[in-house]
Amino acid sequence: PKLYVSEETMAFEHTMGNVYVSKEIEVNGVNLTSDVNLALSGDDADAFVLSSATISKSVGCAKLSVKYAPTEVGEHTATLTISTSGAESVKVELSGECVPNYTLDDKNIKLTEGWNFSTNGTEPSYIDLKDNVVRAVAYRDGKLYVLQNKAWATPVVTIVDAYTGALKGTLDMTGIGSATIQLSDILAVDGKIIGCACVTATQTLRIYQWDGDTSAPKVLLEQVTGKIMGGSMSISGNLTDGRLWFTNDGTSEVYYYTITNGVVNSTLNTISLMKNGTAWSGGDGRGSAEVIFNSDGSLWIDAKDEYPALFNVSGTTATFSKVMNSVALGSNKYGTALKFFTFGERKLAASVTYKSSNTNGQLVLIDTSAGVGSETLLETHPTAGLGVAANGQRVSTVCVSTDRNDGMSLDIWVCVNGQGVAYYKYDGKVEGETNAPEGDVNTDGLVDVSDVMTLANYILGKSDVQVNTNIADVNKDGSVDVADVMALANKILGK
Repeated sequence: PKLYVSEETMAFEHTMGNVYVSKEIEVNGVNLTSDVNLALSGDDADAFVLSSATISKSVGCAKLSVKYAPTEVGEHTATLTISTSGAESVKVELSGECVPNYTLDDKNIKLTEGWNFSTNGTEPSYIDLKDNVVRAVAYRDGKLYVLQNKAWATPVVTIVDAYTGALKGTLDMTGIGSATIQLSDILAVDGKIIGCACVTATQTLRIYQWDGDTSAPKVLLEQVTGKIMGGSMSISGNLTDGRLWFTNDGTSEVYYYTITNGVVNSTLNTISLMKNGTAWSGGDGRGSAEVIFNSDGSLWIDAKDEYPALFNVSGTTATFSKVMNSVALGSNKYGTALKFFTFGERKLAASVTYKSSNTNGQLVLIDTSAGVGSETLLETHPTAGLGVAANGQRVSTVCVSTDRNDGMSLDIWVCVNGQGVAYYKYDGKVEGETNAPEGDVNTDGLVDVSDVMTLANYILGKSDVQVNTNIADVNKDGSVDVADVMALANKILGK
């Protein structure tokens, strides 16, 4: 007699709380004189379950199911020994790794500070808070791009590790043209960095693109628009099919350029902002207001001197609809940064407020689930604010990411012009089940009547019934017997 198997090793992976993993192994026997016996051994033998303990000699060839059914997280090993009279036994080495079932806690969000580069925090040498001061930030692939520029100065974009704040490098500024503010805002989109100038009506508006951290900027658009604009820029869509958004100095008009396959169309499209039949105004600021274009065609405007306002767009006119709840912004309307996002099942927004007038800017985390006008303030950071330097044009930025931990971490960066930049985080990854369902004797992931039947048949000695004895010992007395059947039945009945 001789035995053969299709596998000499079997490896399993399992996430606690999910359906148990099974794999098949083919067992062949020739010239058999007796049935084939299958047995598990080793310290972790109970973590594995066989579909049968014997194979009839008359069958000769059979497929055996091996189920990895651990009762706790960790690594497990066992040996499957296949034997029959007169033949050399065959051993199959089994291994498995069981990991916790992680879940997202989006109900108890509490941001903590990662780092704070401000006049109220720390001031590393590569972050300027006194001369060519911080103005805007953009997040991309674990890096934060910090724009430092003031009127008529040469811009600097410092690249830092987004999570530690450590210096990584700077962007190449070769060819950046003259303007009141040569580089006034930056965005990260499609793996690239996009930037724009802030210009007077007679200056040339330029939009730039950096393809990588060591790339020189290329010009996407050069145009004298006849407008004071460029203090802020936002994007809807992407570089393949999108729009680049701006506002004018008085925030009474919204402008956009279409961008297709990386090419910016030079046509400047205008949308007039109206309220009660007259032009709406969000205050001067060289176009520092942020535009958020919604999927339904409406617009949010977060302007220098007004609370974030929602407008319904029809053709070239946008009509005022509603305003965000002022309490959600700390009753300060001077922020110009606004990002809406979803975290788990929560609808949230990140914005900027100030402790006093336009000094000591702060990040605000807002719950928007109740709808426009009913938003609630969740958190404000940092408590002391970022700095006392007055932010006259209210220029500010927030970046939001849920890239880490499979979307279970929330990262927010805030930048307030001349005051500083800071990082706040929340890890919502919570360890779920670490033990198998108690009483799941047949290891199907459920605890029901079928487990009672399986346990009873096992106790009666039916050879084709295999159970995980750790789970089968329902009353935890160290043995598997009729008392466990009764205990399991009572458990299912809720007694």
